[in-house]
Amino acid sequence: MEVRDKDKAATFSGDVRAVQGDTELRCKTLTVHYDEEQRSTGMKAAEPGPAGQQQIRRIEAKGGVVVTQKDQTTNGDSAVFDMRANTVTLIGNVVLTGGQDILRGHKLVVDLTSGTSKIESGSTRSGVEALIQPRNSEKK
Repeated sequence: MEVRDKDKAATFSGDVRAVQGDTELRCKTLTVHYDEEQRSTGMKAAEPGPAGQQQIRRIEAKGGVVVTQKDQTTNGDSAVFDMRANTVTLIGNVVLTGGQDILRGHKLVVDLTSGTSKIESGSTRSGVEALIQPRNSEKK
């Protein structure tokens, strides 16, 4: 881990694994950009407060990004989590799998507020690919 306090960034390198609730992120490099809260609590910078002293603004993941949530896995070359916009954007060789269904594209944008996802192709030559397996409505 490398912290650049003047840049308000912390970088984690190697086999990075971050977990929040039922969501897991894996990648080679994870950079967390943060803002300092503008409050004077009298606490020293080294002492963590109950709510912390920094607010995460943006997270950048690079190198074999894998995001797993419940039965859904998304892979990509890089990802950006924008906390202010509450969006996640995966770019490059994006593959989304849920059960037996597979979506492929160049870019995936997920709006975490509305729950809306949008997958895009990288060029006019390669479109978005989808393999949707039919569901059997009969119970076995």
